[in-house]
Amino acid sequence: MPRVPPSAMEESLSVSDAIITPRENHRDYQIGDSVWSPCARLGYRRSTIVSVDHHTSSYFVSSADQDPGNAGQYSVQRDAVRPLYDCPSRTFEDNCEMVHLDDANILENLKKRYAKDLIYTYTANVILAVNPYKTMHGLYSNEQMLRYRGRNPGNLPAHPYAITDLAYRQLQRDRKNQALVISGESGAGKTETAKITMNYLTSMSRTDAALGSQIQERILSANPILESFGNASTVMNANSSRFGKYNEMYFNPVGSLVGAGIKTFLLESSRVVFQQSGEKNYHVFYQLLAGMDDNTIDRLLLDPYGTYKLLHSSGTKPAAEGSAEAQKFASQFNQLKEALSCFANQDLQNDIWDVVGALVHLGEVDFVEMEATQGDASSAAGASASGCPGSAQAAQPLVEVPVEGMDALYNATELLGLEGEHLERILKFKETCVRHAGGRLSVFKCPRTLTQARQTLQSIIKVLYKRLFDSLVKKMNDATSHSGMSSNEHSYNSIGTLDIYGFERLETNSFEQLCINLANERLQQFFVEEVLGAEQRMYEEERLSVLPMELPDSTPVVTGIRKVMEILNEHSLRASRNLGTTKEDKDMKFCEHLHRELVQGSNRQTGPIMALKLRANRNGTGLGQHDGFQICHYAGPVSYSTKGWIDKNNDSLVPELEQVLAQGKKSVVRDMADQQGMTAASGERSNSLSSLYLDNLDKLLNTLKQCSVHYIRCFNPNQTRSPGAFDSKYVLDQVIQCGTVQLVKIMHHGYPHRCFLGDLRERLKRMLPPEFERYSHRDFLHAVLIAWNMDESQWTLGTRRLFLKAGQLRVLEDLKDLGGQASQEVIKSICRRFAKKKVKAAAHAIEIVCYLQKSMKKWRRDRWLTKLHNSVRVAARLQRWLCKARATLYGFEPTEEKATVDRGILLKQLVDRRPLKPLDVTPPSKLFITFNSCENHGYWEDSKEALRAHQRKASESVLCFDGQRVKCIKLNGKAFVQQPDATEDGISFGRALEDLREVSLVDSTDSQWGQAVPLHAVTPDPQKRIVCMCQHSAKSDVFATCNNQNQVMVWKWRGTASSGTSQEATTMQAAFQYMDARPIIQMCFLHQEPENANGYMMILLARNPEKSWLEMHFISVYHDNCFRLECIQHLFLDSDQDEGSMEHFKNGFYITHFGMSHSGSVLVVAGNLFLHLFAVSQDAAGQAHRVVPIEKEIVDALVSKDQQCPNGGTVVSVCSLPVDSHNDIIVFGMSSGELRAVCLVEENGAVSIIDKRSGRMVRGSHTKGIPIRSVVAMHEPQGETSFAAGNHISQLIMCKQPVSPYRFISIGDDGRMLTWGLDQHRSWQPTEVRSALGHSLVAARSSCLVPSVLVMFDNDKQRIVAMDRKNPDVSSKCCSLLS
Repeated sequence: MPRVPPSAMEESLSVSDAIITPRENHRDYQIGDSVWSPCARLGYRRSTIVSVDHHTSSYFVSSADQDPGNAGQYSVQRDAVRPLYDCPSRTFEDNCEMVHLDDANILENLKKRYAKDLIYTYTANVILAVNPYKTMHGLYSNEQMLRYRGRNPGNLPAHPYAITDLAYRQLQRDRKNQALVISGESGAGKTETAKITMNYLTSMSRTDAALGSQIQERILSANPILESFGNASTVMNANSSRFGKYNEMYFNPVGSLVGAGIKTFLLESSRVVFQQSGEKNYHVFYQLLAGMDDNTIDRLLLDPYGTYKLLHSSGTKPAAEGSAEAQKFASQFNQLKEALSCFANQDLQNDIWDVVGALVHLGEVDFVEMEATQGDASSAAGASASGCPGSAQAAQPLVEVPVEGMDALYNATELLGLEGEHLERILKFKETCVRHAGGRLSVFKCPRTLTQARQTLQSIIKVLYKRLFDSLVKKMNDATSHSGMSSNEHSYNSIGTLDIYGFERLETNSFEQLCINLANERLQQFFVEEVLGAEQRMYEEERLSVLPMELPDSTPVVTGIRKVMEILNEHSLRASRNLGTTKEDKDMKFCEHLHRELVQGSNRQTGPIMALKLRANRNGTGLGQHDGFQICHYAGPVSYSTKGWIDKNNDSLVPELEQVLAQGKKSVVRDMADQQGMTAASGERSNSLSSLYLDNLDKLLNTLKQCSVHYIRCFNPNQTRSPGAFDSKYVLDQVIQCGTVQLVKIMHHGYPHRCFLGDLRERLKRMLPPEFERYSHRDFLHAVLIAWNMDESQWTLGTRRLFLKAGQLRVLEDLKDLGGQASQEVIKSICRRFAKKKVKAAAHAIEIVCYLQKSMKKWRRDRWLTKLHNSVRVAARLQRWLCKARATLYGFEPTEEKATVDRGILLKQLVDRRPLKPLDVTPPSKLFITFNSCENHGYWEDSKEALRAHQRKASESVLCFDGQRVKCIKLNGKAFVQQPDATEDGISFGRALEDLREVSLVDSTDSQWGQAVPLHAVTPDPQKRIVCMCQHSAKSDVFATCNNQNQVMVWKWRGTASSGTSQEATTMQAAFQYMDARPIIQMCFLHQEPENANGYMMILLARNPEKSWLEMHFISVYHDNCFRLECIQHLFLDSDQDEGSMEHFKNGFYITHFGMSHSGSVLVVAGNLFLHLFAVSQDAAGQAHRVVPIEKEIVDALVSKDQQCPNGGTVVSVCSLPVDSHNDIIVFGMSSGELRAVCLVEENGAVSIIDKRSGRMVRGSHTKGIPIRSVVAMHEPQGETSFAAGNHISQLIMCKQPVSPYRFISIGDDGRMLTWGLDQHRSWQPTEVRSALGHSLVAARSSCLVPSVLVMFDNDKQRIVAMDRKNPDVSSKCCSLLS
């Protein structure tokens, strides 16, 4: 089939009922071409070229089809004409899909989509939203939320949910803050769109139901408050936001919503005292009058249907009783009160209503000039000329408050809780303070003129309202910012929603419009830079070369506005200090100064700051030359009137009023006082509102720069707020003002449409024969574009995407719809072209390989030469150092023979470090608890009742090792189950601790070995003593002891019966004499067993008296009194293994803990100023044969951080808790009084530390500097809080003590005892704090029989204490070891 010629392409497009004009060169149109021409009424209208004049820069067009009323030919500039592509049956989800990407075609697409109730449209990654002014049923339902969850933008129709979900997923993936910038003019739907996005985030985040409901309630409750106090009715919008706000929603690392915050910008405080014609004050005033109950209205002394100057001076009428407007205000007031109840109690709400009512009364206050005598007039003239009279006593008021105004003034002061006389004096007089050279302060009281008094009153009303608004925002932030958040706030990320006023260009533009337009100017520049940056990054990733884009720079405009505000601040400061005369117009002086500085020379009509084009007419109306200025913004020139700017820029009160506020009777009024303003010694001061706004704007931009920003542009379809009406010219102005045209220029300059190669190949695979299937995606699409003669300037191929100019994808789709294929000649040409391309690529590859081989050969040669050169240099330097060392050691350079001998001696001296010696300290006593097998009553039934019976009739043995001997005492669980001295079935419930005995375990050759004898019945041999003792962690009835003769004995505890005679309490398992040259310091059992399972495996910690390290001896002990040494491993107390770090142990060392973790996979060695963790590794047979250090840096950092604390650096006590069968949490009680924990996990045979779950626990729980002597694991089954059933009895009988992974107890040296538990965030928190029964409890253990019982050893009183944690005061039992 032959190739489709261009005529066929045009024919295919006509089949779609489309009108298209040439797009290669839009300015070279022909007669009859359809275009868009500019129209003052419609923005753009469809026209036809009727005449082309090649000698001028214009066309003659006719618009009879679309605009018959204005039919006829007229001339338009060539640059103003836009190409037309119209397909009446289709709209575009993304404007980038259109053939022509410009403002006219975007406007037409928006119009057609709006007619179909499709109010959202993409332009690349930006959403354009048109306000429907009606309810869109089903568009914001829960089903829609679920539909957009996890879907990328573009897969579904445009919607705020798509942008919001993308931001939420990027937040979780990149851990970077996100921001949604929602812009548009008043009435465009910014606030509603912000509500939609926040509602989606609160609904879709992974938040706990209770916490999420609380946070969501507070976030949603903030909106009615902000709308009532910050929104007002304007000519453009009945609910216009008159401030900017940035809502932040905080999420934890798992994506749960944990809090929120609000930042506000530039509240239009001037609206409180002045509104333009047809506009209203803030909603809260009207809502208060319509919705407040009669009692409160009477207390506020207001009339619900009265007319007030503050509310109705712009021509609006009060809401009639029972009218729809009054009902609406009443309903909104009820919503406001309900929302306020989340942040303020009833008393605070009443105070807020008092302040609002007081402002209404202040608005009724007015002044009249007093009739002055000739003397008074001359005095007043002198005062006006000098700024104040010469004497405070001579000052007479120039204005007076009439009777009706006086009633309103005193009503206001009563509601505010202020003194009416003070406020009246402030309104009539101005106090100026002058400090003399000697330090004396003089106060001059100056009467205010009528204008000054009115300005002062308006300033008071504005500032009080603004401070009330700020205080409400602060209370909402205090209630929502940290809800569910811990103190570690940097671990949270946020999604911010910027709802800011759009660009404003009114008939009269004042200071507020300048601030608003400055914010939009900077946000637009930020938007352009962000889009450009994203485009450039995309091209770099795809390895494309695109020429730099020339974009508009708003820096001159922003700099010019800053200079305007600097001049404004200077004049505001002069006005606050009365440096000018009262007759001069301060606003005009400011404008004249601005013209001198910024409007001059060639910039008068071309620079960013220009002179006004309007002139005053003969009637005196309109703006004169020095009444304002003009700024050329990105959205077009705007004229500003500078009238009243000096007063608007001053956001402060006189110091006297600040003091009056501070002395108010109500807390909400006192909080409004500015402490800095009260201390002003020079009278009234200037607090620049423009400087504050610039600072807030800089902070906002800095916040956005730290975020990934997403954009939603909102448009108002008409000025009458009517549903279904689309005013094209009005929307076009907004499209230009919001910067969409600049975005379009950026996209048009580059490649606005991007398609993934694989997806596009699947759609176009039939356009080439089957033999092209073997081609890669990139080559296949390259062949398609060549075969159909696509202009190479309209597309480019990246590594993963095909980039197309606007409209080119539509051309491809239309060609695909024809169903044809390229001709055989074209196919052969393409194959030859690709073959040449591959040959050329192969030649390049061969050339590169040859070059690389030569380069690698040269690189290797140069590398070896460099190494040889460095080695020679090192050898020469070592030789020089060796000669200097010989001269230092021997006084002369010795001969080679003597040097050889002395070098050996010197080497030995350097290697043999100072030997370690143990500290001469008494080791702390140790407690061990095991089951008393002599009183096993055979309760094997697994039930709670059987456990109770077992606890009443069974007992445990408490073994106490004091560093030399072992004593035992019986612990009766029955004493804690039932009251003492009670009986049941003839069984006495007597003492908790009884039958104190000494166990003979020192010498295995002693005839009394293993017997439990009464105290003092055996005479100890002072030459023999027990040096260490340990208990098997998996078999609690198996113990091992070692005496000072290095004799090791392994034995099993049987228990004692209630009799006064000696009895056999132990059974010998093994006994052997270990090597005398290695004194044993500590020992512990391993969980593993020997190969024949007839014994135990142990680690003996021994000392080599001649070395500076310790030795760990791994042995297997068998029941036939023999043992086998498996291996020996050195233990360096200093982890760096150097001489300098040994300074810590120059006075000796001692071991505080040597034992296994609960899982048996980790060995813990701790002592003075050191801590080591080792992973126990096994051989192929499963036998432990060596230990491997675990992450020395983290463990050393744990000790080094504790050394920075007072008395810190030593691990005093250790407790191991189970996470599961292979993982542990090890808690260390430090000498500094702090608890530190390490979480260990075993994966693939290797043990590592989870850094996020390790470190210091809650600071300040224990007394600082007091050691934590005991950290005790709780022996209670998982899931139970008291006595457990299940397999608990079986565990007791089998001597396997169950350890709870959810709680433990820590006891300080001062007797402070804390119970720790896991909270909902899986972090340890102290759940109970109490004082134990002594101040020197050096050891403690938890009973396994009665888990609530804690057994402790009081070192001072030499006694054992048994305390029931459920009832510590009543059930505590003590037994002295001396009795």
